[in-house]
Amino acid sequence: MPLRFFKYSLVGASGVLINLGSLYLARNYLFSRVEGDILGFDLKLNLSLITAIFCSIVSNFLLNKKWTWADKKFKKNPYSFSLHNNLFLKYIAACSVSISMQFIVTNLLVMWGAQYLISNFIAIGLAAVFGYLINHKITFVER
Repeated sequence: MPLRFFKYSLVGASGVLINLGSLYLARNYLFSRVEGDILGFDLKLNLSLITAIFCSIVSNFLLNKKWTWADKKFKKNPYSFSLHNNLFLKYIAACSVSISMQFIVTNLLVMWGAQYLISNFIAIGLAAVFGYLINHKITFVER
């Protein structure tokens, strides 16, 4: 398991770069003209977070499946969209705790005056530990 966690960490590090880069590009270019808030939360920041998280989830899933858990055999059914059979849907469901944690921590730190990229970096670190445990126990289990 230590080698697998090391691989997971390297994939995660690449995901951090993708996440932070996507967040910067989305906030400063893609959603640069968005203004306002929803329930007190910055709309531009949250649209940018959604974009950044999506980009890093797709990247991390592909790398983890092909490298971190490459030794695992999974059922292949291209027509299945059920959570039980679709590995990507299982991955997203398993990561939902990490995603929620990242959103909450990032927003809280920003509301308390921290810079948004630093806030997101801290949130990613906290969510990473939970993400590994959940994915190791639920997602990448041979069926």
